[in-house]
Amino acid sequence: RRQRQMCIRDRDKPLKLDPNVKPGKIEDYVSPLFYAPNVSWLVQRNGMNPRNSLMISLNASEGNHMHANGISMELYGKGYVLGPDAGIGLYLYSGLDYLEYYSQFPSHNTVCVDGISSYPVMKSNHSFDLKSSFPAPAKPGSAFTPITYSDVYFREPESRADQTRLMGIVTTGPETGYYVDIFRSRKEQGGDKMHDYFYHNLGQTMSVTAVDGSPLDFAPSEELSFAGAHLYAYSYIYDQQMVRTDKDIRADFTVRPDAGGDDIRMTMWQQGMPGRKIFRALSPETEGLSRDNTMPYKIKGQPTLTYVARQTGEAWTRPFVSVFEPSVSSEGNSVSRVDFVRTEGADDAAGIEVTLKDGRKDFILSATSCDKETGWGKMKARASYACLREKDGTPVRLLLGHGLLFLSEGIEVRSSEPVDVSMERKGGVWYYTASRPCEIKCGGKTKKVKATDCPVKW
Repeated sequence: RRQRQMCIRDRDKPLKLDPNVKPGKIEDYVSPLFYAPNVSWLVQRNGMNPRNSLMISLNASEGNHMHANGISMELYGKGYVLGPDAGIGLYLYSGLDYLEYYSQFPSHNTVCVDGISSYPVMKSNHSFDLKSSFPAPAKPGSAFTPITYSDVYFREPESRADQTRLMGIVTTGPETGYYVDIFRSRKEQGGDKMHDYFYHNLGQTMSVTAVDGSPLDFAPSEELSFAGAHLYAYSYIYDQQMVRTDKDIRADFTVRPDAGGDDIRMTMWQQGMPGRKIFRALSPETEGLSRDNTMPYKIKGQPTLTYVARQTGEAWTRPFVSVFEPSVSSEGNSVSRVDFVRTEGADDAAGIEVTLKDGRKDFILSATSCDKETGWGKMKARASYACLREKDGTPVRLLLGHGLLFLSEGIEVRSSEPVDVSMERKGGVWYYTASRPCEIKCGGKTKKVKATDCPVKW
């Protein structure tokens, strides 16, 4: 009774913080790669700077309040969710817009197969599997790394399609970096009609050109509709313009803040393929962010910029290969050029050459397995993911992700089992980490190294 009286007496006193208790750091409570299989959610990031760090959020559908979205992606940049999830509809869960659009594949950043991909929403049991990643899902407080990747697999039940999405973050400077997105999709028994890659971005304007800046011959279209026995969600997409092209694509999405100042831009480079149609269009508002008063412009009632790439036939040996970079108008992109390379070896491999404004070059390679050696020029690998950075023609950083072999000028990595190896050159000296014992050849020396999470001097 006395304790109750004391609590009543003290409850109205102002809260006082103990000055001897230091505030916590957010970095101590997060990790570079977080994976929660119980809700099929993966987060990948390169830091915690609220303005300049990059973060990917991937989710499938496991548990309550889930949508039919396959491998859905959200991209962050310059302090905002630039590539968003659409939300839950203007009337929350009770409206037709939620049933027909907001809860379905075409409202998410994902790939829809044959126009029919779907499954039960709200209580859903369609998760993805994490095949491999670097770093591995880590404890909070782990050090951030300049190159990361994740590779997930999903079985789309309606079309019985296999889908994989490999996503990477590559840091280019203290305030800059870019995303890598490689989405493969094919039906288990063949007979693929089409695979539609959806990407939605905030902003008021969108330009879509060939990668060299030359215009594309867009014309009005109504192909994205339910008329072809497709999901009714397609009919929520409007102001469609379409072009048939196999050219590499550049798309720029621009946010103009209501308060003025720098425009915020997301630039996407995407590899062209035979049998592809490109759409630029508008979708319903991003309802999930319309009530957030920290957004740079009024989203309520504003359409969402929408890009769709339709691949006729399968999209496994002709995957959707994209690079994204967020930037602000006063600084511009750190990436000056993106070239997509047809690799030798595995027919499902993808190659990307990224040239930065300061002259450095990144060479990126991805394959569905490490069974075959693949690559181009002086870079070869047997890996799910490999990334090499050169400065003045000299290697300065590399990542071998879930691989057996990496070959480049003066550097070799070999392992009898898939391994993750990161190497970085600082002050003329190489440092490495390895997820398991392997053999590394560098600088004319060959060593059998042990597994280590902390960088070790070569």
